[in-house]
Order: sequence, then C-alpha cells, then structure tokens
Amino acid sequence: TSTGGTTYNLAAAEDWAAGADAAVNVVDATGNGITASNVAAPTITSATYNTGTGVLAVTGTGLLKLTGANNDIDASLFTFTGLGGGTYTLTDTADVDISSGATFSLILSATDKAAVNVLLDTSGTAASDTTTYNLAAAEDWAAGADTSINVADDITGNSITVINLPVPTITAATYNANTGVLVVTGTDFLSSIGIANDIIANKLTITGEGGETYTLTDTANVDISSGTTFTLTLSATDKAAVNQIINKDGTTSTGGTTYNLAAAEDWAAGADAVVNVVDATGNGITVSNVAAPTITSATYNTGTGVLVVTGTGLLKLTGANNDIDASLFTFTGLGGGTYTLTDTADTDITSVTAFTLTLSATDKAAVNALLDANGTAASDTTTYNLAAAEDWATGADATVNIVDTAGNGITVTIPPPSGSGGGTTTPPAPTTTTVDGTMITTQTETDGSTTLTVPVIEETRAEDPNTLLDTHADIPVLTNDADDPILTVSLPIGVGLSVNGQTEPLSAQDAINDLVNRIAQETATDSNTLPDMTVRGQDFIASLSTDEKVSVQTITPIISSVTPPSQPIIISSSTLPSDGKIALVIDASNLPSGTVLQLDNVAFAVIVGAVRVVGGAGENFVVGDDQSQFIVLGEDNDLLFGGGGDDTIGSLGGDDQTSGDAGNDIVYGGTGNDILTGGTGNDSLNGGFGFDIAVQPSTLIDYQITINGNQIILTHSNGETDTLTDVELVQFESGPSLSITHSEAETAAHHLVKTWLGRDLTVAEGNAIQNWVGADNHNIVNAFRSLPDAIDFKNMTTEDLLAGLNENPTIIRLNANREFVGNDNNNQGYLQLGLARNVDGSSGHDVLKMHNARNDVHLEQTGSTLEITRLEDGAMLNLRNAEMVAFDSGENVLLAHNEVEGILGRLFRTFFDRDATIAEWQLGREALANGVNPNLILNWFQTHASLSTLDDADYIQALYTQTLGRSATGTELNQQLTRLDNGEITREWLAVDIANSDEAITTIGSVLLLEGSI
Repeated sequence: TSTGGTTYNLAAAEDWAAGADAAVNVVDATGNGITASNVAAPTITSATYNTGTGVLAVTGTGLLKLTGANNDIDASLFTFTGLGGGTYTLTDTADVDISSGATFSLILSATDKAAVNVLLDTSGTAASDTTTYNLAAAEDWAAGADTSINVADDITGNSITVINLPVPTITAATYNANTGVLVVTGTDFLSSIGIANDIIANKLTITGEGGETYTLTDTANVDISSGTTFTLTLSATDKAAVNQIINKDGTTSTGGTTYNLAAAEDWAAGADAVVNVVDATGNGITVSNVAAPTITSATYNTGTGVLVVTGTGLLKLTGANNDIDASLFTFTGLGGGTYTLTDTADTDITSVTAFTLTLSATDKAAVNALLDANGTAASDTTTYNLAAAEDWATGADATVNIVDTAGNGITVTIPPPSGSGGGTTTPPAPTTTTVDGTMITTQTETDGSTTLTVPVIEETRAEDPNTLLDTHADIPVLTNDADDPILTVSLPIGVGLSVNGQTEPLSAQDAINDLVNRIAQETATDSNTLPDMTVRGQDFIASLSTDEKVSVQTITPIISSVTPPSQPIIISSSTLPSDGKIALVIDASNLPSGTVLQLDNVAFAVIVGAVRVVGGAGENFVVGDDQSQFIVLGEDNDLLFGGGGDDTIGSLGGDDQTSGDAGNDIVYGGTGNDILTGGTGNDSLNGGFGFDIAVQPSTLIDYQITINGNQIILTHSNGETDTLTDVELVQFESGPSLSITHSEAETAAHHLVKTWLGRDLTVAEGNAIQNWVGADNHNIVNAFRSLPDAIDFKNMTTEDLLAGLNENPTIIRLNANREFVGNDNNNQGYLQLGLARNVDGSSGHDVLKMHNARNDVHLEQTGSTLEITRLEDGAMLNLRNAEMVAFDSGENVLLAHNEVEGILGRLFRTFFDRDATIAEWQLGREALANGVNPNLILNWFQTHASLSTLDDADYIQALYTQTLGRSATGTELNQQLTRLDNGEITREWLAVDIANSDEAITTIGSVLLLEGSI
C-alpha cells in the first residue's frame, strides 16, 4: 500500500497477452497486488531563491506525491540559514505539490518573505558575512514519503543560490519633533552582521523649510525592526538642527516645502555592496508635535544695542533675515513703561534656541531710557521683560498662537563710561611669575576675568629648552586641570601681549554673551562690522554641541617698533576634545602693517586690524573687520569671512567656505571642494583643484558674461564685476545656475543632470567626473543611466539624452588643458599661472622658474608631487619630475629624488649658508648619477667654502649655525671636537653628518625629498 493507504495494483487491459485467443476477453484489472521495495527516500540537493518574488525553487531526488491537492510538500518544515548563522523556519507559507520527481517550488508568504530576505542579504550562495546559505528540511517535509522512513534531509549541504536581490527603498517616514524619533517605512530592508549597524544614520538627509537640507551627524546607527521599518532617535545636535527647518505639523513646512528624507549610497549597510541604494526623492515625512516657539530670557547691552534672546523651538523661514519680526517685540522697564521696536531690522535665528537683534539708533535710545540699571530690574525695581506679539516667529505655523508676553526676563549690561574715576572696588594685587625667560603679570579683575600681561620680548631673554619654540617666548594663557596648556601665545622678539578672559570654559549661552560683548568692545558701533561679527560668532556657537565648553579671550599683541617682527606671532590651542573650543577676539589694530599672525587649531577668531593671518592647522572659523586683511589658512575645512576692506581670503586645503564680503577682494579655495563668495565690490575668485562653487547675488539674467581665456567675467547690472577661475558651478540667489566646464566629459555630465533631472551635479558627482581619466560622452551617459533618479531615462538613446548639448545656455565650455608634460631635455622656464595645472617635467634636469620670492607661494609636498599655490591669488599647479623651483629673488628650492640627493642639497647650506644655484644643483646631481667619488664632491665644497682657515671649534660652530640656525651647545661642541681629535671623522664628513641630521632635514626648508619620481 502507498503512504496514503492505496493498495498497489497492476491492471492488464484487453489483449495484454498477445498469445491468447483473440476471441477471449483477457482483461484483468483488479486483485493483482504489487509488492514494492527499495523506494528511495526523497532528498534535497539545492535551491534557488528569488528575493523579489519570494519564489523558492528546490531541486532534489526521489520526490513523491501524496493524495490530494497542494500537500506533497509541507512548507512549515523548512528552515533557512543565512546572515550571521541566523535561522528562520517558515510559518504560513502554503504547502505545494511537486512539479516532478526532482523539483518543487514554494511561494513564500509576506511574513516569511520579509524574514527570509533579512537572512539572505546578498546575491549568490553566501551572506555578506560569508555565511553559506542553507535549506534544512525536517522529518516528514515530503508528505508523500513513507511515514516509517526518516526523510529529514541533512541539516547542511543544501545550498541556496540567491537571485534578484531587491534594492532597499524608503517610502515614507514620520517624525516626532518633541521626542526626535524618526520612524521610517519602506521595502526590502536588510540586516547586517553585528549590532546597531543595519542603518547608517549619517547617510540620511532631511529637507525642510525653503528647501534647506540637514544631514545627520552623530545620531546613532540602528538595526532594522523588520524588512519594512526602522527607527532612529536623533541626537541632541541633530534634533536641534532638524527642528529649525521642520517648522509645522504635517507634510509641508510653513513656506510650503514638502518634507523629504533622502538616503545616500550605503545607507542600508545590509544591502549588497554592489547595489546602488541611493534613494533621494519621493520619501515624504509626516511631522507631528512641532513645539510653539517661546522666549525664555534675553541679555541686552546698552552700549552696543545688541539684544541676545534665548528660547525654545525657534524656527526658520525661507529667505534671508526674516525668521524673527523685530517690530513685534515690546520692552518693559523703568516705571512700568513699555516700548515696541519700530525700525530695527528683522533677523534670522542662529540656532533652535537663540537669535540676536541689533537695535536701530531710534530703538536703542528709547530702550536705553527704560533699561536704566545693570541686572534684571530698573532703578525703581521694575522687573525688565521682553514681550513677543503674535507671529513674532515667522517660521511658525500661522495657525498656532505663539504670543509670549510675560516671564521673559532681560539681563542688562551698562558698560562703564570711558575715563578714570567712579569705581570704589579694589581689585586684588597682581601676581608675577617667570615663564620661558619672561616675567608675566596676572591680574584678577572685578568682574572675575583675568588679565595676563607680557612685556615686549627682549633679545636677552633666557630660553626655556622645555617649551615649544626656541625662537619664541611660549606663554600658556589657559591651562587645564592637569596644568597642560589649552591656549598658548608664542611671541617673537619685539612683541608683548595683553590677554583678558575668564579662566574657566563657559557654557554655549554664556560664551555667546561674552563673545558678543568682547566683539562690541573692539569694534565701532556705527559700522557694519559689529552686527556682522556678532552674527558670525552666534553661527559658530550654534554649530557646537549643546554640552560643548568654550573659552573666550581677548588677545591684544603689543609691538614696540613701527616695523613688523621678522617672525609670526603664533596662537595655538589644544586639540584634546576635553579641553573644549577656543574663541578669540584678536585686537591687532595697533600692529604695524605686515605683521603676521599664525593661528593653529583655533576654532574661532575675530580679527580687528590690517594684518596677515596664516597657519590654520585644524578647522578654523575666522572673521575679519573692515580693514584690508590677508587671511589664508591651511588644511582642514575652514569658514573664512573677510568683512569690509579689500581682502585676500583663501584656504590651502579642505572643503572650505571663503567669502570676501564687502570690498574688492581676492578669494580662493585651494585643494578641495570649496564654496566661494566675493560679496559686494569687484572680486576675483579662484577655486583651485576640486569641484568648486561660486555663490553670486541676484539671478543669472542680471549678469553679462565674458570669456577671457580660462576666466569667466560676470558683470552685474549694477556695474560690479567678478572674475572666476577654476570654478565649476555658479549658484545665484534664485533661478538657474551656471556651469563652467573644462572638458567634454564635464560638459556632458552637467547637461544631463540639468536637462533631465532638473538639478545640478552634486559635489561628489562633480568631483568624480573631474577625476575620471579618459572618460568620454559614452561613459558619462552610462553613468547617468545608473543614477537612481534617472530610472525614467534608461531606455533613451545617447543621442536623445545629449540633444542640445552644445546649445545649453546654462553651460559654458572652456577649452582648457590642465596637463603639461615636458620632454627628455634639461628644461628651464616660467609657466603661466591661473587655471590649476598638472605639470610633469619628465626626465632630464628641469627647473621651474617663478617670479617674486619663496614667501609668495605655499609649497605642500604629497608623495612625489609638489603642490604650489601662489598666495596673491590662489593660482595652483601640481609639479612632478622636476629638480628645482627657482625664484627671481635668488631663492631656490631643491627637489631631491633620493636621500643622498637630499644630503647633497643641504650641504650647500652647511658649507655656504645659501641655496645651490641652478648650475651647481645640476652639476651635483650629475656627479652622483655618474658615481663620482664622494670625497671628490666634498673636496669641491671645502675648496669653495670659506671655512678652511677656521680652527676645529670655530669650524663646528660655523657648520651648526649655517645648517641649523643655532650654535652648538657645549656638550655638542665637546663631542664633535673629540671625534675630530680621535680621527673618528674628518671635517668634510662631519659636515655630512650634521646635514643628514633630523634637525637639519626639518630646519632647511629649501630642500625637499620627492621620492618616487622618474
């Protein structure tokens, strides 16, 4: 009998026995039992799983039927193994019949499919963590088999091949502005091995009011809740930023922008790495519990007229200087009198908890009459109050009542009148101490701040060898609990110092109040400098996390001469996160023109006075005043603002934001993807290497465009001109942008996204195109078709996609050649600078000549490449396979290609106290290449130097002075004399020894080792 109880039978039809008489009926249909033996147990050999359809196609052997429909295979007895060794047994997938003795297919239920797709997370036979997929079948999975036979298939060895892996997509989200919880729904979310790592939070960008976007920064990554949902709880920093642009309940902002959640590539870590998972549009967010904005308190300075307001739930509105309606604020003060602002300018919020109003002259005079005493109450004890009428916060939902009239205290500061007299408080006696050979005085002021005074540094100062620099007096202005310096000012000879500030770090709110007051003390109240600097300071504080501590100091260098010092004044701060941030107001107004300030790891600085500001290790936020200033900082991502005056504002590395503001400015970005703004006036902008964006006022149609070689000149209808070099994209206040391309591939890329996607290239896309060597239009079109937002255009022909390429009015094509490759000869000459270029001298002895002096350029060594930036305008080139940079000033930079050449180059300093000439450097390198005996080379140096008449002691001191810029110590002198006396070394080889020291390599900046060249 069969498994279902049917008796086996062999039926014979008529004429089955051919030998029987044809007239006889030989039908024999029943009663002929069959005894079966050796029925094989069904087995599984492999399976294929389609993650898109949920179809599991199984192959095996000996598959058997069972009486009835859809019951041969019991789906509930199959278990999948996948990611992380995790398993899942099917629950409600329907049973099926076999298709043949070797195949059957299951169509997984929605529940089972969602669970299985999480385990089978990559195409192929193994998960993303290399776990081999497996399908295990428990006893009785093949219902047609004999129940007395064990048909449990072996737990391993039944491989699954995964195909048609779906792309995780987001469909919608909900955001609770009160809790910061973002619940995201979608399809085909996948797990990644590990904990809290399925979803990468910093790949998500939220679009809110006015189309403004915010990308999450420090919100924690999470795991998915299922294949269709995950939940993020925004960090305090991210919540504060998002809540500024998510300003109304529902799906749109106050200004009508549809909320959106965009996901950048690799947001779904569980997805197959080869799959593009970008999901940028169409992911609406439904917002709830947006809090009504409120005011909690304010501070007001009667001298500056600056009102700093703190509150909660402050919101943005599309546009500039319109988040807060100043005319809706009423002050209460002396005698219970009130005054409502009249002509004070509206402003924008600086964070979700703060904004600042700078009162007009009319309003300031009236308010000052009411707020007549320091503190929180008037002279008649009336408590100060700031009332806000309906719609004061324009970013709020118009249907929400935001009237806030009581309980909003104002703390008033009335600056003391200038001049002496009037005070009776006796400050404590000052203290003095010696630091790095200099007597410094510390005075505690009546307001609790500390003033540190350093006299002008004398040449006779005794250097402390344990301090940072031998050439400077290193003054620790602030120290932490371990007595390690937080803020250090290093003073060269001829420079003194006065520093004032609190000795302990401040909270963010206290820091902004202190910073605003210090800015006001150093700037004229009747200029634009005060409000501009105040807003920048607020922007800086708002960019910090809520628990960040800030040390605020006013630094005033003092110089005894009318000429600038020969070395920079160096201001540096700690890089330890526990030491907080440094915010400085630097008063350089009395320093002679040409004085150089070097800032290293200074987070924020306001510069008052016409000085040169350089350095810039770390991220810097620097703001200039209305003087003409030179502010050029270095590596990392900087925000630099020139203020008024004709400024040079630049950065040498990082993704920077540089702005000239008012005046005729030179603005440049250096290496990296930068945003450049000229501001008002006639400006020159140079993006340098990278994908750079210029931001211009008005609209494209307000400009006349002229092409001058590799430059674009934009002439505004008001007559102002901006000259752009190496800028790839020009964005205007409204309307279409202008793309400036330097190759056919760049032109095609800009055209495709502008024409078909209605947007500009992203910085990442633009940078990728720039660095795509050999790309043609065919490559660019294929790349375009692979973009997630170009899915509707996949089937269009290349010709149709590129139609109108050469007539696109928003693209300007420059026929630029960035590459210059020399020949095998020994070449010398100048190269025109402007457009960033890649220069390869090839073989031979090649000399790049440059106008002016070594200090007029910045040299940055990267492997075998020398990056050169002209400081006057930001023009750049990358130099390879060259042997010298020769300046018209007579200074030369020797480019060595191995360590021996490096020693040879430094020997010119050691013996002659100068750089090698062009001819000497070529002769020396050729001697090394030809294997000339080193002693002959050293003999040449000795013969041509003026050192042979010196005794050993004077000879040693001459070598140290010319090589290291210092005298040998007593110990060093005795050691070297002993070596010479004992015959351990000759005078010539002693010079080599000193020139090869680490100190010499560091000190002699005119010899650079560029290994790896031809």
